[in-house]
Amino acid sequence: MAVTLETKVKHVSVYQSGARLTHIGELELKPGKNTLVIKKLTKRLDKESVRVKGTGHGQIINVNIERHTQKESKLPELNEIRKKTDQLQRELHYTQDNLKMLEERYQNHIDFSKIFFKRAPTYFNKNEINLEKISAMEQHIEKKDELYLSKRHEYESKLEKLNDELHELQKEANNIGTAQKIEEFYEISINLEVLQEGKFEIEVQFQIPDAYWIPFYDVNLSEKNAHLKLLGNVFNNSGEDWKEVQLEISSANLRPVRIIKPRPMIVKELQPLPPPRPVSASLKKRGKMKAMSGNIMKGGRDMEESIGFAAEAEPLARSVPRMQQRMAKIDESLGVQSYQLPTPLNIPSDRHPHPVTLVETILDTKKGYFWSVAAPDMIIIKDTITNGDLLLLPGNAKVYYEGEFIGESQIPLIAPKESLELGTRRTYDLKVIKRLKNRSSNKEGILKGKIGKAYQYEIEISVLKPNKYKLKLMDRMVHSDSEKIKVGKSNFNIEPESKDLGILTWNLDLTGKEKIVISYDYEVIWEKEIRITPALP
Repeated sequence: MAVTLETKVKHVSVYQSGARLTHIGELELKPGKNTLVIKKLTKRLDKESVRVKGTGHGQIINVNIERHTQKESKLPELNEIRKKTDQLQRELHYTQDNLKMLEERYQNHIDFSKIFFKRAPTYFNKNEINLEKISAMEQHIEKKDELYLSKRHEYESKLEKLNDELHELQKEANNIGTAQKIEEFYEISINLEVLQEGKFEIEVQFQIPDAYWIPFYDVNLSEKNAHLKLLGNVFNNSGEDWKEVQLEISSANLRPVRIIKPRPMIVKELQPLPPPRPVSASLKKRGKMKAMSGNIMKGGRDMEESIGFAAEAEPLARSVPRMQQRMAKIDESLGVQSYQLPTPLNIPSDRHPHPVTLVETILDTKKGYFWSVAAPDMIIIKDTITNGDLLLLPGNAKVYYEGEFIGESQIPLIAPKESLELGTRRTYDLKVIKRLKNRSSNKEGILKGKIGKAYQYEIEISVLKPNKYKLKLMDRMVHSDSEKIKVGKSNFNIEPESKDLGILTWNLDLTGKEKIVISYDYEVIWEKEIRITPALP
C-alpha cells in the first residue's frame, strides 16, 4: 500500500550555478514492507542527483523516480479574475459618473460667479450690498474652486488606479490563456522494509540548475583600513518557494568542468582570389532567359553554365602533427568557501534577486598617490587592499571613503593574501607643477646641415599633508625611432625607475618630505630637410 509522504524544504545550498535542496518528511510506520510516495516535486530537479536516506528501524530497498504530467483546470482562476474585473468596472463607472456630476456643478458655480461679479457694482451703488458681503462672497467662491480642484484630483487619481488594476487583470488573464494547463512534476517512490513500529524521518536531496547567486560588495575605506562587506543576490527560479529554510551560500559551481585542449594555430600566406572572368553578353542573356522561365538550376555544374563562372576546387588540408601537451599542475589550496546563514529565510521562486549579507571583515590597506602629465591638474589617490583568508569572487563593488560614496568598481577573482586596488579618487594632499625652465636652439648645427633644440624641465611636488605614502609620477619626453631624428643624452637629478619609449616613471617616498624637485634636460637633433610631426614644444 502506497502512503503519501509530505515533505518540506529544510536546507538549501546555493552555488554559483545551481543549488542542492534537502526535503525532509516524517511519519509513523508499522512493521512490514511500505511504499512512500513524495508527490509534485519540481520538474527542474536533476534526476541523476536524487539521494534518499532516513532514520528509523528499517532499511530502504529501492527508490524509483518518475516524471508525470497532469492537466489542471484554470476555470477557478479565470472566474476569480472575471469577478474582480466586474467589481472594478462598476467602481470605474461610479467614479466616472461622480466626476461628471462634479463637472456639471462646477460649471453652474462658474456661471453664478460670473453673474454675481457682473451685477455686484450695480447692487453696491444702490446700497443693496456692502463691501463685506462682496468680500465674503469672493472667499466663498475661492473655497468652492479649491474644493472642486481637490475633489477632481481625487476622482482622477482613483480612475487612474482602477484602470491600472484592470490592465493588470487583463494581463493576468492573457497569461493564463486557455481554460486548462498541463503541470509537470516528479514523483519519488521509496520502498522500505520496516523492522519495528515507530517514527521515520526521510531525507531527500537533489540538485536543480535554475538557482544561483551573484556576489557583490560594499567597501568603506578609511585612513587606517578597509571595511569590506560581502553580500550575495540569491536567485530562485526552481518553481518552488523556499520557506523558512536554512540557507548556505557556496563558492562552488555545479557546472561540469571540462579540459579544453588547444588546436594548432597555423599561419600561411594570404592568397587573394583571382578576379572573376567577364561574362559574355550571350551567356548573360541565356542565364536571364532561364531565370524568367522558372528553370532554376541546382548543383555546381548547372550554376556554372548559367552564370558563366568556373568553380575552383579547394586544396585538401594537409595533415597537422599533434602538438605536445603539458599537464597542468592542480592547486587545491584555495578550496571551497561556504557561508551558513544564521537564521531561516524565505526566498520565493519569483526570478528576482534576494540580497543576503554573508560576511564582514576589516582588511589592511595602503594608500598611494598618482600623477600623470596627461592630466596635470589631477592628483589621484587609491588604496591597495591586502585580502585576508577570504576567496573574493568577481563582482560589483560600491566604494565609500569615510562613509561618502565615491563610485562603483569591479573586484576580480582575488585569492587569500592577494592584493587589489580600489577607491581611485581625486585628492588635494599634494600639488604637482611641471615647468619648462629653458628652451634653446643650437645655431652651430644649422651650418652642418642639422638643427638642434635643447629642453630643460622641472617638476615640483609640494606635500601639503604630511604622510608616509608613495607617489607614482609619470612624465613624457621626446622619443624617436628614426635614424634622422636623434634624442641626445638626458640628465636627471633624480633618476627615473623606467624610461620606456620616452615615458618616465618615478616612485617617490613622501615620508618626512615637504617638497621634492625633479629636473632633467635633453636635446633633439634632426637633419635640416626633415619636418617633425607632431611639432616640438
